[in-house]
Amino acid sequence: MILSRGILQPGSLRGRRLRLCRMPGFAQNAVSGKICSRKFSPLMIIPEKVSSFLLAQSFVVACSIDADGYPHSSCKGVVDIVAPAGEIYLLDLYKKRTYGNILRSGRFSVTAVEEHGFKGYCLKGEAEIILKERLPAEVLRLWENRITARLAQRLITNLGGRKGHPFHPEALLPEPEYMIKLNVASIMDLTPDVLKT
Repeated sequence: MILSRGILQPGSLRGRRLRLCRMPGFAQNAVSGKICSRKFSPLMIIPEKVSSFLLAQSFVVACSIDADGYPHSSCKGVVDIVAPAGEIYLLDLYKKRTYGNILRSGRFSVTAVEEHGFKGYCLKGEAEIILKERLPAEVLRLWENRITARLAQRLITNLGGRKGHPFHPEALLPEPEYMIKLNVASIMDLTPDVLKT
């Protein structure tokens, strides 16, 4: 049994890293033995306007916490959002800094903004690594569909005269070995109050 978001649950990747601690709301990292000082938050349902906004973006800025306690930002593609469960599936292909940061500390945020519409959202919560074998077939299919759509969009843009990268980077991406699942605990609307209708 493991502590996940304040409740006991059997199994999961997080269970390999966290153990119950005698202090309520805290957990112990099984690798380092350090007590994690973060409190576990209940899940949050993601509103339709937020999930459709995130899915419409070509990428989001993901932020994890590095070994020195500083934010590490990187661009990630949103693959799927399970709004009622408060879950966002993100693609991470290179198994480097973000991957290590999530294993060390699950604190994570996703930020998406639309400059022209002057709006955006920041979603914060706990992230975990989900290995490819444990991913639902539907999520993998969604990833393939998003890559195909991005390739098609790049070709259309290039044919229209707007030249971008000389190659098609999406076609060169490696197969995903895992995805990041963000369990959303809070959502911040980045639109200034004076512009909200």
